[in-house]
Amino acid sequence: MTTSETAAPELVTVHLLPVGPVPAAYFRAAGHGLARTFLVHCVVEDTIQLPPEAYEPSRRQFHAGALLELVRHHAAQQRWTGKTLGLTVADVFLPRLNFVFGVSSSGGSAALVATARLHPEFWGLPANPASLNQRIEKEAIHEVGHAFGLGHCANPTCVMRPSNRLLDTDRKSAALCDACYERCTVAR
Repeated sequence: MTTSETAAPELVTVHLLPVGPVPAAYFRAAGHGLARTFLVHCVVEDTIQLPPEAYEPSRRQFHAGALLELVRHHAAQQRWTGKTLGLTVADVFLPRLNFVFGVSSSGGSAALVATARLHPEFWGLPANPASLNQRIEKEAIHEVGHAFGLGHCANPTCVMRPSNRLLDTDRKSAALCDACYERCTVAR
C-alpha cells in the first residue's frame, strides 16, 4: 500500500440475537435500518431462550432490564465485539412503566427491542406487516443509537425521539436528524 492509499475502515458488527422465537422478517427490518443508518455489518445469531425468572406473572410481561442483562451477558460469553441487539416477541416492562418498546444503556454493548406492542393486532387493529416492519426498524435504530452513545432528541422527526406510545413511533422517521448524525461517530 502506498502512502496515498488508505485502508477502508472496518465495519462495526451488530449481532442480532433472537430472545425466544423471532420471525426472520423482523431481523431483515432491523438489519436493513441499522446498516443504512450506522454503516454497520449485521449478523443474525442463534436463538437464546426467554428466561422464566424474568417473567412477572401478575403483569403477564417480562422484565426488560432482566432481558437486557441476559443479552449483554450472552454477548460477553460469546466474546462478541461491536454491539448486540436482542429481539423478542415478548411484551416487556420496566418498573414504573406499563411497557416499553425497547431498552438500552447509553454507550453500552447491548440493546433490546420487544415487538409485542408494535403489532397493530395488539391494539385491536388489522394486521399490517409493512407498518410493523417500519416500527421494528425505527425501534432497532433508536435502541442501538443509545448503545452508540446517542441520547434522546427533541426533534419530532428524529429516530432518537423517545416513543412512549405507538403514535410516537409512527410519527418519527427512521433517520437521524442532522444534529444526532453529527454526534454519532460510527455513522460517519
